[in-house]
Amino acid sequence: GDQRRNGVPDELRATIDKILDAAKRLDSLVPRIDEPDQRTVRVSPGDDVNQALLSLHDAGGRLLAKPGHYDVKLKALARPEGAPPIVIETDPNGDLPKPGEQVTREHIPALAVFATSQSGQTFTAENQARNMSLVNVAFGPTGKVADTQVALGGDKRHTTRVEDLPENFSFDRVLFFGEHARGQHRGLLAHARMLTIENCGFYDLVEPGRDSQAICAWNGGIGVLVENCTLEAGAENLLLGGSDAASEAMLPRDWIVRRCRIRKDPAWKTWANYSSLNIKALVEMKAGVNVAFDGLTLEHARKKNWDAGAAIILKCANQENTAPFTVTRNVRISNVQMRGVDRPLQFVGYGDGGNVTQRMSDISVRNVLTLDANAQAVRLANPPDNLTIDHVTLLHGGNVFLDFWFGQGQGPGSLFAWTNSIMTEGAYGIKGQYSGGGIGYKALEQIATGARLEGNVIAGTSSRAYPGNVKLRPEAVAAALDVSGRARDTFGIKTTDGKVPGADIDAILAAGAPAFL
Repeated sequence: GDQRRNGVPDELRATIDKILDAAKRLDSLVPRIDEPDQRTVRVSPGDDVNQALLSLHDAGGRLLAKPGHYDVKLKALARPEGAPPIVIETDPNGDLPKPGEQVTREHIPALAVFATSQSGQTFTAENQARNMSLVNVAFGPTGKVADTQVALGGDKRHTTRVEDLPENFSFDRVLFFGEHARGQHRGLLAHARMLTIENCGFYDLVEPGRDSQAICAWNGGIGVLVENCTLEAGAENLLLGGSDAASEAMLPRDWIVRRCRIRKDPAWKTWANYSSLNIKALVEMKAGVNVAFDGLTLEHARKKNWDAGAAIILKCANQENTAPFTVTRNVRISNVQMRGVDRPLQFVGYGDGGNVTQRMSDISVRNVLTLDANAQAVRLANPPDNLTIDHVTLLHGGNVFLDFWFGQGQGPGSLFAWTNSIMTEGAYGIKGQYSGGGIGYKALEQIATGARLEGNVIAGTSSRAYPGNVKLRPEAVAAALDVSGRARDTFGIKTTDGKVPGADIDAILAAGAPAFL
């Protein structure tokens, strides 16, 4: 049988440790481009910026752009390994954000803003482009709302091998913004390897009648750090997968996303075209391996284009039926607070869309808080293998805290554990759909072999029993929580780790989750 320690399967614990080790390695490898030599080229609006950039291609150096608008299409060309670094930045002035500060729309007057008035991308990086840093610049609305602002690498037809991916790119204090009341399709297509995106702002990246993203990767995106950023986008603020990779080796992998605010902008409801905007989820993974989300604040994902607005969705999706190797595996979600979302968590463990994939596995959800969800707290379709949910507080207005179903001939997963949490029962608590179902605790065994529900506080009024858990009336649970959702006592429950049940708010804030707006 499976061995467990502190309520978590050892096999899954080893996987989580592996992810954390990978995160530490990635931190040590992210490109910290050294100061280039004294070769500096200065440009002003109206100058030939591409010619200036080309002059730095061989020897490297710094391109300093005066603040203002540049109608240009920039291109990073292929360069050999070891090529000297190139830095593109706004000519320093006193109004720019300092290192470690996040860039916002308020900084636009002080920035060099690159934005083509034509169709197509403003900035592209060819295969094998490398060693480039962009600092304190902006990418504004393009001539066509349907275009991507910055595209690193290509799709499965144009970038087929890992060694062809652009590498060692750094975006620090870079602003991506669409036109107010008009929007923009996408900020950054991240088909690169060894990529850092730090202290950046992504705003108004929402499009009528089409899915849009702040950051997206499906063919590459290997070794990526996203830190201290604000991501505002329509369909999926952050999307991994979404189209097919050229090979298993080209699946997105080794991502760290931390200390970020990810939200839909409530102001979009005032736009004349709001009814046609595609608004769905905050974070969606359709494919990816070794991904850690930590210290996040997720806000304002209510019902629009789906039956419910979703905060985090993990899927396995062979989107074009050319990639049966597609998998989502080794994902850690920790220290996350949510507000104004309908459904906090959703998993599709196999074959989203009906095409063959691998089965999702090794997923950990720890220390997550939401107090005002409108739909089911957690939804499972073809439940994944090795799923742990621990120390979460999920108070919601849905009929269940967990619903699940199966399709495409899939059976139960393995090693499911939900422990040490506080959640609303709703009308049914646990409910199986489309599979002969079952309601309440008895349905648990259908989800996975060795499934466990233990050490939880369940707020509900039904007569259903949940052995190993405590059932209390909702008003009693609410009275024992402070205004931020922090539990003030143990509710008489023996948790598997001896700690107070539910989310640890102090740990969420210590992990760098931004304060709610």
